[in-house]
Amino acid sequence: MAAASEVFGRRGYYATVMEHVCEQARVSKPIVYAHFPGKLGLYLAVVEMHVDAWVDSMRKALRSETGSERRMRAATSATFDFVDRRPRSYRLVFASDAGGEPPVRRRLARSAEDCVDAVCEAMNREGNDFRARMVATGLVGAWQAAATDWVESGRPVAKADAVEATVAMCWSGLTRMPVHPSPHGS
Repeated sequence: MAAASEVFGRRGYYATVMEHVCEQARVSKPIVYAHFPGKLGLYLAVVEMHVDAWVDSMRKALRSETGSERRMRAATSATFDFVDRRPRSYRLVFASDAGGEPPVRRRLARSAEDCVDAVCEAMNREGNDFRARMVATGLVGAWQAAATDWVESGRPVAKADAVEATVAMCWSGLTRMPVHPSPHGS
């Protein structure tokens, strides 16, 4: 799995052939095929491992603090830490070239939903509360986009500064939301 993570993270799904993974792992193709039905099955297993790491880090971050702004900062930091400390992982989870493959697309969408669920839980809101879900979806998307842009741009500012800018943007937007929206959006 480590070899596959390295190869898929470096080359991407489509540019990787099983020989690359076997060479990196120093095993034969029959050994790999004994555990995985093919390249897509192996890729999904690798993505699953990295997705679980991201979702777990988000859940831990959200549970580690009390208060909305502190939780937001912890979750934002967790996302930036994920892209910073796990460069191959974030490419597989946030920038997968195999996102057009239906099983990969479904798994990546489910990972985002898992993070949205974690944010809803931290907000003490049920997952069927549309307004809370909409806010959580926006936050997860903003954290993911900001962290990805930061790392893809070559980390142009200190991570702490990037986290604070992202938190400020998100928090500023949240504090301007009406407490009780009108029933018809007007």
